[in-house]
Amino acid sequence: MNHESEKDPQAGRTILTWHGGIRAGKCAYADLQAENTRLRQELEQARGMVARVAASENNEATMYPYWGVVKNSPSGHPVMLAGVFFSRENAQVHLEARRYGYGKKAYVYCFSGHHSLEYRQLYDASKALQQPGGGE
Repeated sequence: MNHESEKDPQAGRTILTWHGGIRAGKCAYADLQAENTRLRQELEQARGMVARVAASENNEATMYPYWGVVKNSPSGHPVMLAGVFFSRENAQVHLEARRYGYGKKAYVYCFSGHHSLEYRQLYDASKALQQPGGGE
């Protein structure tokens, strides 16, 4: 192998010296730190995007949706005040009719019933009834 070892007096670590004095170990460590910092920043940006989508009032991209009137808890998670509604419009009408009780920070939120077998069956049956010739 074409390398030598030496002690770094400041850090107390062994540094590999490759091909006539290039401190490859130190350079590689600095590169890894920079890459780690960049990846952490990307991760935080991605987490922020996910949080914004999850807290969005228009979070309709879900299977088996249902809506509720919610208000964020002190920890930032939605707490249902009223519902279940089977359309955003019905939930919005309910919210506006009772805004005095729910406060100005209440909003309509879309939930997913995907993990509830009973809700999925009810939802599928209601969709079948809405189809021409459904329910026969």
